[in-house]
Amino acid sequence: AVSMAAATSSGCSCAACRKSTVTNLSPAAMPAFAAALPSAQVFEGMRAVLIDGVFRYDLLWRALGLNAIYMVVAVAVFMAFFHSARKQGLLHQIGE
Repeated sequence: AVSMAAATSSGCSCAACRKSTVTNLSPAAMPAFAAALPSAQVFEGMRAVLIDGVFRYDLLWRALGLNAIYMVVAVAVFMAFFHSARKQGLLHQIGE
C-alpha cells in the first residue's frame, strides 16, 4: 500500500495509488463494521479457497448467522411498524 505522502511526493495519480491512499485514510472502525457484513465473510472465504485452497466453514457459518440475525431484526422492525400502522388505522381495509 502506498501512503498518502508517498503518492503525493511521487506525483503519481494512477488509480492504484489513489485507491491505496483512500484505504489508508479509512477510520479505525471500518474493520469492525466490515466484520458485521455477511458479504465480507463470504469474500474472506472465497479468498481462502483461492489463495490457500481451504474451505473455511467458520466463515460460512458466521455469514449464515449474521444473515439470520439481520432477518430476525428486519422481521421484528417490520412487525412493529405494521402493528403501529394498524393501531393508528393507516392500513386500507383489503380483504377484511
